Amino acid sequence: MSLQNIEINDIIYKYNIFKKKGIRNIRLRIERDGIIKISLPWYIPKVEAKNFLIKNVNWLEKNFVLLNKQKDQYLYLGTNIKISKIIDSNCLNIEYYLSDNIFYIKSNGSFRINEREIYHKWLKSEAEKFIIKETERIASEHHFEYNKIKIKDMRSRWGSCSAKKNLSFNLKLMYFKPKIIEYVIVHELCHLKEMNHSKNFWLLVENIIPNYKTCRKKIKNFFL
Repeated sequence: MSLQNIEINDIIYKYNIFKKKGIRNIRLRIERDGIIKISLPWYIPKVEAKNFLIKNVNWLEKNFVLLNKQKDQYLYLGTNIKISKIIDSNCLNIEYYLSDNIFYIKSNGSFRINEREIYHKWLKSEAEKFIIKETERIASEHHFEYNKIKIKDMRSRWGSCSAKKNLSFNLKLMYFKPKIIEYVIVHELCHLKEMNHSKNFWLLVENIIPNYKTCRKKIKNFFL
């Protein structure tokens, strides 16, 4: 799908249009790179995408402010993390670790360092310990049976549950406080019994996390 531009209030926005079956309303989502994804029901003409953006300019402006605040953030279990790069001529490989809310990246300075890539590599290893352990605990307490658990770097989901009872979780869940992570785990575990978002599904979630709506709202305001 080719990228398109639209100028609204002297600001140029980039967007892609996707035709989808099974949806009834136009949907907007802003990706972390600033590209707007517009999902259209298959029967709505593409020209309506531009009109929809113009009508929702206040939403766009508000969310781009939020996106810009999040772009340079590094988080771990709800705490802001600072990045510190250390040059050490004796360092043969890249070394990294977290200490007192500072993520240290040590190298000999002879090659380019992608700090976000390194941070996410470390975050995945933390997620594989924390999220898998939490999933095992919650599943045992509430009698859920699943097959496998995978930790991935997802672009559009916080988690998923397949028909084969395989669970996948986004490594970026480690940005959030444990209670938010717990909500996403419970959400996916409940899909093992209800593969939809019906009233019964949300009752299952609420039975385990009574304040799930608060958790859901917080995570929906974060850009992947």
